[in-house]
Amino acid sequence: MRPSPSIGIAFLASLAERRPHGAAPAMRTGAAVLALAALLTPTTLHDHRSRHGTRRDP
Repeated sequence: MRPSPSIGIAFLASLAERRPHGAAPAMRTGAAVLALAALLTPTTLHDHRSRHGTRRDP
């Protein structure tokens, strides 16, 4: 089961609403999550492809 992007958007919106000057921490949190996802995606895809035999060798 994959997480829904709407859950992340709802979390960031609630973070921005609850704190004074909340938009800045919400934007930093979103940027950090995005950066982490960008770093983990190539590793995860490579691992998934090699386990399922869909990796193509040149």
